[in-house]
Amino acid sequence: MKDYELKGHMVYVDNFYTSIKLAKDLLARGIQVTGTMRKDRKGIPDFVKKAKLKRGESIFAKKKSLLIQHWRDKRDIYMLLTRHGVSFQQVRNRFGKMVLKPKAIVEYNNMGGVDKSDQLLSYYTSPRKTMRWQLKVFLHFVDLCLWNATFLYNYDYSADEKITYLDFRDVIISTFLKSKSTPTSTTTPTPKRSHFPKKLDKQICC
Repeated sequence: MKDYELKGHMVYVDNFYTSIKLAKDLLARGIQVTGTMRKDRKGIPDFVKKAKLKRGESIFAKKKSLLIQHWRDKRDIYMLLTRHGVSFQQVRNRFGKMVLKPKAIVEYNNMGGVDKSDQLLSYYTSPRKTMRWQLKVFLHFVDLCLWNATFLYNYDYSADEKITYLDFRDVIISTFLKSKSTPTSTTTPTPKRSHFPKKLDKQICC
């Protein structure tokens, strides 16, 4: 950002990078910051971090030009701001219903598709805990390929014809499972039963 100092620019930051120290450093150089923030970052007041909010509720803490906002949507979202105040605006969600969202989050979401893909990949991720970092990287790229394929598949379709990322994954998995259960020769026995993903009406807790 060296070439953009003291020119009134705003930078939008992913939660991997967002911290209070970064915001202060950029602010000292005349660069405003808006970014999602991880809950375990240093400097988030306990009353903001531990607040039990209902969907649509928000709480914030402000010190000079720094503002930390905790907003509850489907999950808890933490934002670090140096420009926006705590204001809300009405937006239309994917179901066509008007809802209130913090203005900072609306503008952050409009910055592009990179964070959208990160968000969806965090919901349905393939990597598991392992000491082999190469495997984690490989599986992450598999997830990226699936997300990109979903995006390209939906590109030329209307809203009613589009498929969700989760449903796209289910189709891919089912296709592979069916291909595995198909005999490759006359000597290969047909399996008596196949294991396919199935949606449950009720969540089962063990």
